[in-house]
Amino acid sequence: MVYISPSVQRVLGYEPDELLNTTLADICLPEQRAMGRLCSAYFLKKDSLIQGSSFVLKHKNGEHITVEAFVSVSYNLRTIILNQIEPEQAGRTKRAQTVERWFAFKADGAVTAKAIPSLHFLAVPTNLSPSNHAMLTRLQHELFDNGESLQLTPQPRVVFALQNTADPNIVYVSSVSQTLLGVESDTLINNKLTNLVHPDQKEYVLEKIKQVREELCVCRLTFLFQSTVGWVKLNAVCCSCSDAILLIARNYRPSFNMNRVLDSASSASEADP
Repeated sequence: MVYISPSVQRVLGYEPDELLNTTLADICLPEQRAMGRLCSAYFLKKDSLIQGSSFVLKHKNGEHITVEAFVSVSYNLRTIILNQIEPEQAGRTKRAQTVERWFAFKADGAVTAKAIPSLHFLAVPTNLSPSNHAMLTRLQHELFDNGESLQLTPQPRVVFALQNTADPNIVYVSSVSQTLLGVESDTLINNKLTNLVHPDQKEYVLEKIKQVREELCVCRLTFLFQSTVGWVKLNAVCCSCSDAILLIARNYRPSFNMNRVLDSASSASEADP
């Protein structure tokens, strides 16, 4: 852990500096250390936003504190969100109940994060320049502060951070894009997104960006992205924050049937199961 929020002291009794350079496995029960390391490795590889599990952590005074942990790995920032479980609730908290208490689910698939005062953030950045880290940390917090969350499958994701403009440049691309799109992140930065979109879909993508910027909503879009392996169909969600627009691919695959894919992009679409 390279950053610990001050509010963790209220839950575990440690000063933030006392936990620097430690791991979750260092403060959980010995019998849970293997699970902690497994979870850490899993979430580093799987880009998952909503996951639930409970740990018993050691308070500085020697007591054992049971917490629920939600982990987010997005924009190369691994964040653990802890919520203390009262002793009488420990041992009978079910994941389904936890998810429903923390998040509201709508019929159209949208997920809204409920405001919970007892959330505590432990952020673990990986492989980020200082400027990207500062910007993307703010975006991460704004998503929670604004009560907006995204229902995403637990897999590595292509994430674009775009300028908050009408025809935005790309300012950040997650490193996994090289594997999934065949394009190195550095070659995409400072390029306009519309330069990499199929010509027949540029107006469609710009209209979606306009909608997100004006309505401050989360929208879904499907478009063809130009990569070194040809056109790749991206099924994505898009949302606006003060610093940037986030475009997160929920689903991606090489596309060979152009007409069918272009037709399917004319309306909002859901990611495949």
